[in-house]
Amino acid sequence: MTSPPCTELRHHPLPWIAAALAYWAASAAGHDIVSQAYGVLFETFGRQTMEHALNAMSIASVAALAAVPLLGPRADLRRNATLWAALLVLAFALDATLIVTNVERIHFPQYAILGALLFAGLGDAAAVLVACALLGLGDEFAQFALNAHYTKYLDFNDCLLNLAGAAMGMVAARILGFGLNVSRRTRQAGRAVALALAGLTAFACAAALADGRFLFHHAPDGGFDPFPVVDGARRMVLSFVQSDGFWTVSEHGRRYHILSPQAGAALLAGLTALLIRLCEAPGASRVRHALTDA
Repeated sequence: MTSPPCTELRHHPLPWIAAALAYWAASAAGHDIVSQAYGVLFETFGRQTMEHALNAMSIASVAALAAVPLLGPRADLRRNATLWAALLVLAFALDATLIVTNVERIHFPQYAILGALLFAGLGDAAAVLVACALLGLGDEFAQFALNAHYTKYLDFNDCLLNLAGAAMGMVAARILGFGLNVSRRTRQAGRAVALALAGLTAFACAAALADGRFLFHHAPDGGFDPFPVVDGARRMVLSFVQSDGFWTVSEHGRRYHILSPQAGAALLAGLTALLIRLCEAPGASRVRHALTDA
C-alpha cells in the first residue's frame, strides 16, 4: 500500500502566519524600548565605542550571511548564490544612502525574521514581499502618527530597509527548506489576499490624494500634529522637514538622503515588484511544489 503523495510534506500555515503577525506587532510596539536601551548603552560607553561595536557586528553578520547559500541544495547553489549576492548589494546600497545611524541596521534582521516566518506559512514570494511592504509601511505610519515630534516625517527610508530585510529572510528560509511544502491553494490564497490589500491601500491613498488630504510638506507651526485641520478639513502631514539638496548631513557628520513621500512610495512599489521578479523562480522548490500540487 502506498501513502497519498506528499502527505508527509503537508503542514498548517496558520500557526506560522499567526506567529509572524504576533512578532510584527511586538517588534513594532517595542521601538521605544530598543531606542531607550540604545540610549543607555550610548551614554554608558560613548558614541565612538558604540559606532565601532555596531560596525564590527555588521561585518561579522555579513561574513556569516555569505555562507547561507551553501546550506541549500547543491543543484541550486549557483542561482541561490547569485540572488543572495544581489540582496547583499542592495542592503549595502541602502545602508550607504538611507541610514542615519548604525543602529538603524536593526531593520534588516527585524524584518528578515518576519519574512522568514511568513514564507514558512505562505510559501509564495509575491505574497510575502507585498505583505512585508505593507506591514513595514504600517509600522512606519504608526511611529510617525504617535511620535511625529521625534520622527518628523513618514520614513520611507526605513520602509525600504524593512523590505530588503524581509527579502533576505524569505530567501534564507527558502534555501533552508522552509515554505517548500505549502499547497498551491495556500499559496494562491496568500497571494490573492496580499495583492487585494495592496490594491485597497493604493486606492485609499489615491482617493485621499485626489481629495487633497495629504500635505507633502507642512511647517510645524509650534507643534507636530500629523493630522491638522487645514482650511476646515482634517489632513495628514507626510513631512515636517524639507531638504535643500539630495544629501542631508547628521549632527555626527554622516551623509544620508531623505526620500520624499512621492519618491519613497514609487521606490517601495518598484522595489517590491523587482524583488518579486528576482525571487519568483522556484529553484529547489520545483519538485516539492509539483508534489504538493498533486
